[in-house]
Amino acid sequence: METSMALDCKTILNQLADRIGADTELRRELSDSGRQVELEAGQIFFRAGDQVDSFAVVTDGILKVAKVGEEGRELMLYTVGAGECCIINILCLLSDHRAHAEAAAEQDLVAVLYPRDLFRRWMAVHVQFQDYIHRLLSDRLGTMLTLAEEIAFHRMDQRLACYLDDRVMQSGSNELALTHETVAIDLGTAREVVSRLLKNLERRGILELARGRIIVLARDQLHELRD
Repeated sequence: METSMALDCKTILNQLADRIGADTELRRELSDSGRQVELEAGQIFFRAGDQVDSFAVVTDGILKVAKVGEEGRELMLYTVGAGECCIINILCLLSDHRAHAEAAAEQDLVAVLYPRDLFRRWMAVHVQFQDYIHRLLSDRLGTMLTLAEEIAFHRMDQRLACYLDDRVMQSGSNELALTHETVAIDLGTAREVVSRLLKNLERRGILELARGRIIVLARDQLHELRD
């Protein structure tokens, strides 16, 4: 659903412009040239195989990007929070290739969309924007390599600790609106495995489990488990 741009959305875009080091023209276009859209939790932004025609900046909520197998099993690749951009979205715009993964709103989400041609002009004209996109691609590649390492070499309890620690850091809250099923899907494992590991962490006083929520009580201990 398309809506008018709210004040807090403008604030997020101004903060993004600061991180980019945007000049006056780019800052103005970031603020004035996009259209705001809202997605409800669970709504798809794009699917694997879709042609992506807009550059999206998330201004509220979380966008989850995942690879979905033929049988419907998911492997979460990364999440995109407020003031961030999706690299698969960017790669589609740079290469004219179709999306290789699925992006969906993990919770109610607001984003600002910019036309493909405007994104490409920014890449051609504004060195600061080009540098920002290159840094973003480099950082996300590092995240993907870490994910591959975790899947190949780390135990599931370490992966769970990393997952929860990262979610606390991203949300800024120790209380996470997550079900056991959601965590299992994101980690590409069975719900029973996740439930057993979470209950073990609860017995150790590291977290508390509630209906539809996971409350981290001792993040320092959780952080130690990820290493």
